[in-house]
Amino acid sequence: MKVGWILCGNLMGGSPRQIGINTSNWLNKNGVESIWFEGNDTVSVDASNEIESLIDSNGVTHLVFQKVCQGKALEYLQRAKDKGIKTAYTMDDFLFEGIEMIKNADGVVANSDLSSRLLADKLKLSSIHIPTAYESPPELCKESYLTDPSVYWFGQLGNSAQTDQIRDIVSGAGYRFEVIAAGPWGTKAWTLQYYNDLVQADVVIIPEFRISTFPHPPLMLLTKGANRPTMAMVLGVPVVVSPYPSYVDLISNWEDGVICMQNTPDDFRVALHVLQEPKIREKMGRRGRAKVVDRYSQDTIGKEWIQFLQSI
Repeated sequence: MKVGWILCGNLMGGSPRQIGINTSNWLNKNGVESIWFEGNDTVSVDASNEIESLIDSNGVTHLVFQKVCQGKALEYLQRAKDKGIKTAYTMDDFLFEGIEMIKNADGVVANSDLSSRLLADKLKLSSIHIPTAYESPPELCKESYLTDPSVYWFGQLGNSAQTDQIRDIVSGAGYRFEVIAAGPWGTKAWTLQYYNDLVQADVVIIPEFRISTFPHPPLMLLTKGANRPTMAMVLGVPVVVSPYPSYVDLISNWEDGVICMQNTPDDFRVALHVLQEPKIREKMGRRGRAKVVDRYSQDTIGKEWIQFLQSI
């Protein structure tokens, strides 16, 4: 088996690296040849001599389209199928633009159970849910919970509005607020080893008030996977989050994390007030780590990808 990946972005992006590049690197380390092509930070595939050569020379047995669904994507998918190459599409977010890719690919990977259910219930299409693996070394874990309390947010530019929604709440609760992100609005620079900063957090906060928009919250938000909380939980850092469906599936509320089910500013204030107590933070952080450290490791997720690719 030789796997090719066509990604929606590059190494510094979120999902292209976490889903495509990290998995591709793991496959190579475990005896499965794999190659990836970075995209242009959109869901559109440009014309590429390299991709066309890879398809036409039968250089791969499997070709994975990571979120890309516009431009030349469908043409390349069909071209690969015509050459006898097995094709897969990963729907990291539920994009209606990707329906034709979903319909025509030999296999579909969803980033959340809700995405899989929506495909089955609404479109009668099948998929498999493979979570995103965490990126930090599995042995890296928070050691002390007796620090001056700080709340961290980390993420990509597209989610930056979350920091404005929560900044006053965090400071009002007596925490220092740190933002790990690229650009001038980050208090700590974004690097590929961002987890070395994240492990210093006392609490990681992931708010999204738009998912409570009445009557129809954005579907793309609701179907997001749980990779952001798992990235913090594996470090032993407790998380305080909005009730994304995938987060609700992952977290046992007030045991290994806090889900602000009412999704209001007051909800977050209460959670942050309770987590001022170091013993509570430590107990919750340790439980969160125990839940995710094996389940979401790259070894576990890599094996799921191999099983999926062999099944299509």
